[in-house]
Amino acid sequence: MSAFFDLHHHFLYGLDDGASTKLEMQQMLVAAHKDGARIIIATPHITPGLTPISRDDLNRQIDEARAFSFAYGLDLELYLGSEIMYTYQLQRYLSERLLPTMAGSNKVLIEFPPKISFSQMEDAVLNVLRTGHLPILAHIERYACLTHAQKRLDYLKKEYDVFFQVNADSILNRLDIFASRAIKHAIQNELVDFVASDAHNTRRRASVLQKTYDKLEEVYGKECADRITGNHQSMDWFLKI
Repeated sequence: MSAFFDLHHHFLYGLDDGASTKLEMQQMLVAAHKDGARIIIATPHITPGLTPISRDDLNRQIDEARAFSFAYGLDLELYLGSEIMYTYQLQRYLSERLLPTMAGSNKVLIEFPPKISFSQMEDAVLNVLRTGHLPILAHIERYACLTHAQKRLDYLKKEYDVFFQVNADSILNRLDIFASRAIKHAIQNELVDFVASDAHNTRRRASVLQKTYDKLEEVYGKECADRITGNHQSMDWFLKI
């Protein structure tokens, strides 16, 4: 039986383009559990300087999600995090501890505009590291500055303490040739640290971790599939890597 570690999931409701209602949040949790997830980090979109941040609302919703999971008999560990859009204010917000980190760790999930330049991305990585946090780059397959120059993936990994996350549906679905080649290169060279659902609902952007795991196992082997899906790993594993 699978037990995936899903660190990118938008099940908190009414905060972004993820779950819109409490009921939809509950449906997403049931679907994620059925798909094999056992540890999930909630990652609502936050844009420092633009998105209002209410820790009370975030804590209330994660508590609601935990209460529902317990009452419904779901074997889920749920944690609070965020998916942070990189802005020029991010360094200050992180330095002042104003943003939810990944399950309270020193890791932060960072996303970028699709057309970000590589120099801007490298500067962002440096700025995050200067605050004492470790960046997890969300869905690396979306950034042309990386997919059109695969050596930059190797360079970032070699030079910096940085993690790479790939979306599950990006492995299942046909992408443009550059993104497909970049994902293959990154997985084959053990550059990908996490495959996550990035689930937003139970329809078009649902959790598909089990199907993704099966394909990863078929193409790259069980050891690789287990490692990047966090299969049967614990929160201690995440905190220590």
